[in-house]
Amino acid sequence: MHLPARISDEQGSLTPKASRMLAERSGAIEEEINAMAREWWNSLKSAVLKAQDRKDIDPAADARRVSFDLNGILMAAYWAFLVEKDPRIFGEGRIAVRAKLESLATTRIPASAFKSENAWKEYLKGKHVQEKAKPLSPLRRLVEKDAQSSAPSPSPKPLEKSKSVLRRGLRRLT
Repeated sequence: MHLPARISDEQGSLTPKASRMLAERSGAIEEEINAMAREWWNSLKSAVLKAQDRKDIDPAADARRVSFDLNGILMAAYWAFLVEKDPRIFGEGRIAVRAKLESLATTRIPASAFKSENAWKEYLKGKHVQEKAKPLSPLRRLVEKDAQSSAPSPSPKPLEKSKSVLRRGLRRLT
C-alpha cells in the first residue's frame, strides 16, 4: 500500500497526519467524523466542568487542558488496543485515568477511592445512590420534565454503526 508523503514522512506518525487529512476534507463521511469528534470533546469538557462545579476536582485547573489530557489517555488506550488486540490495555487506560483524576481531586473524594478499580467503582456507586436520594431542585425537575416530553427524532442518524463501534471501544475504558 502506498501512502502519500503528506501522511507518511519521517517527521510524524501516520495516525495524527491521516486524521488531519480526513478532517480537512469535506463530504458526508468527514462531516460525520467531525460531528462525532465534536460531540465527544464537548461531552468530555462538560464532564470536567461539572466535576469542577461540584468541587470534586480542582476548580482552578484549566478544564480544556484536563479534557485534553484525559482524551489523550483514552484515545491512546483505544489505538493501542486496535494495534495489539490485548484487552488488558483498557485496564492500563483506566489506571492512567484514575491517576490523572487523583492528581486533580479535592478532599471531597477520599484517597481510598483511587486505590483500585473496584474501590473507584464502589465510590461511584455510593455517590450515585447519594445523588439519587437528593431531592431535585425546581430547575432540575423542569429540565427533566422537558426532556421526557421531547419526542424522539423519527429517523436514525447516518453511520450509526460507526458511532456505536467507537462508543463501545471507549466504553471499555470507563
